[in-house]
Amino acid sequence: MSITMTKEERPIGISILSVLHIAGGVFGTIITLVLIAQFKNNQEAIQNLSAMGWPPIWIIIVMAYYMALAITSGILMWKKSKWGWYLGTFFYMNSVARNANALLVLPGLFNAMSPEELNNMTHSPSHFYVKHSGRVVIHFLILLYFFKSNVQSYFPLGKTKRWKPMLIELTLCLVVTAILTFVI
Repeated sequence: MSITMTKEERPIGISILSVLHIAGGVFGTIITLVLIAQFKNNQEAIQNLSAMGWPPIWIIIVMAYYMALAITSGILMWKKSKWGWYLGTFFYMNSVARNANALLVLPGLFNAMSPEELNNMTHSPSHFYVKHSGRVVIHFLILLYFFKSNVQSYFPLGKTKRWKPMLIELTLCLVVTAILTFVI
């Protein structure tokens, strides 16, 4: 007995990704609100973050951006919107760009640290290379999943040429990554 998929059936992977995006976005929003409450009452934490170059307001803005992207992409993927496909691919392309950027930044970060600081780290430098490399691979594979024929036929993309929106998304990802790296 074979199961055939009609255009109306949601691929199981899209169902799983939709639920994960929505749940992750809601959970991340709750954590962000808890952090805001803690920052409000903890001047030392605010000073430590500011000394590292991360003013708390930027952390809140960046977290709000990613949580809104997660929730919106999850809802739109679930609702079979073409924007669900675009936001889903953007979500994973952005993640690949962020984690690839982290891999590029880590050597300079570790070289700037003293041997004592390196010894006092809770994880070895190799932990961070493995973590970010794994994320690049997994999120790239999920990005490729969006190009499977059953996934593309689920979303009402019509005759849209995929390479044009992907170039736009890649440009946006590089701009967002550059802003997060060089401006903040």
